[in-house]
Amino acid sequence: MFKSSKNFHRGFNEWIWIRGYEADNYKSGPLPKKDEIDYWLPKELQTETYVRFFTRCLMNMYGRDKEEDYFVANVMREAVRWLEHNVDKEKKFLLIESWSPHEPWFVPKYYRDIYCDESYPQQVLSLYRDVSDVSPELIKSTQANYSGLVTMCDKWFGYLYMKLLLI
Repeated sequence: MFKSSKNFHRGFNEWIWIRGYEADNYKSGPLPKKDEIDYWLPKELQTETYVRFFTRCLMNMYGRDKEEDYFVANVMREAVRWLEHNVDKEKKFLLIESWSPHEPWFVPKYYRDIYCDESYPQQVLSLYRDVSDVSPELIKSTQANYSGLVTMCDKWFGYLYMKLLLI
């Protein structure tokens, strides 16, 4: 969104960029260990491209331990903060781009568990290919992580909506 060729933030009086999505060069380390990559990216899916992409994603997730630290929660809380700080303005225009639910589908375990209560391997990326050779467990895990993130997005959109009703 903020690449020099895009400039989607032009014309706004204020814009807030929640850093760390996907392959954003937000954090420089520490590099994830092999077992961490193996946990989140099944070995049968580990191509050089996926591992490089996923290494960046994991580094950007370090320190996001509570639900409130996740991207969609940060975006919706910043939107509410903006609304509260601009309540006295006669004209308002707020554009929210949460990016979520976008891969990788990192989600607190309790959201994933709503959709998959078995201990399947983690899988948080879309494969963008024929998945007939992918195990049913991996498909179920993919669906659970995605659905869990959609549920978390719904919760945080509800937070924004409820605040809108009160402002």
